[in-house]
Amino acid sequence: LLRVGIPHTKVRSMFSSIQRMVHRIRSAFGDSEVTYGGDDIGDWENFPQGVLQGNACGPTIWSLLSTIIFEVLHKRGFAVEYCTALSKQ
Repeated sequence: LLRVGIPHTKVRSMFSSIQRMVHRIRSAFGDSEVTYGGDDIGDWENFPQGVLQGNACGPTIWSLLSTIIFEVLHKRGFAVEYCTALSKQ
């Protein structure tokens, strides 16, 4: 995200909020008693990753990151060219 010009403060704000959320499982039987996350989660390796389901930024972030990944792969020779049957292009 920093690569495309989004300020570090905004990236940190969104992801630190996600990582400090208290997560529960909701099912037809109700909300779980056991939670995951919060400020007492401990080591950074246990922090939730990703932008979470329902985050309005999710599709945009996915588009940005996948575009960067595709560009890197293309530069390293992992690319495909297609030729259509009708236009031969």
